[in-house]
Amino acid sequence: MPERKRVNLTVSPAQKEKWDDAVDDSPEYSSLSDLIRTSVAHELSGESGGDTGEVSPRTTEANTEALDRVTDSLSRMESTLSGLDERLSDVEKAVTSTGRAELKNDIVDQLPEAESDEGLDGETPERIAERIGEDRERVSSILGHMADETNLVTRVGEGENGSAYARIEEF
Repeated sequence: MPERKRVNLTVSPAQKEKWDDAVDDSPEYSSLSDLIRTSVAHELSGESGGDTGEVSPRTTEANTEALDRVTDSLSRMESTLSGLDERLSDVEKAVTSTGRAELKNDIVDQLPEAESDEGLDGETPERIAERIGEDRERVSSILGHMADETNLVTRVGEGENGSAYARIEEF
């Protein structure tokens, strides 16, 4: 073991009590001397993050325990965030679904009623998109889907710019 030199300090009774309390309250320090050595080494290491000198087994154990607590906290936070992400996805789906349903209703409201296929011009996706302030491609896609998959909309003709659509009368 290397030779050690004794250093004597004189401090007020109140300061010594604070230091003793720090030792008692922290598993990091095994004694008042350990507290002082660790603190001085830390102070001398400065901002460079250099070697802090001797590290006691107790300090290593305290650091390991602190790291375990941080790891546990991070795991709980990750789990919480994962749950929140799932809930947010569900909300986004509901909002998107509601918004899409509202858009479909707006589009259908713009269509003339199809009394017969003869002589009815219908309405183009371009004109509907312009009136409701929506993207033409999106309106066209929704109309095409509704004409193919539902009994709400029908194609009533083809023009230069694509299909024209009309609303099927409700019985």
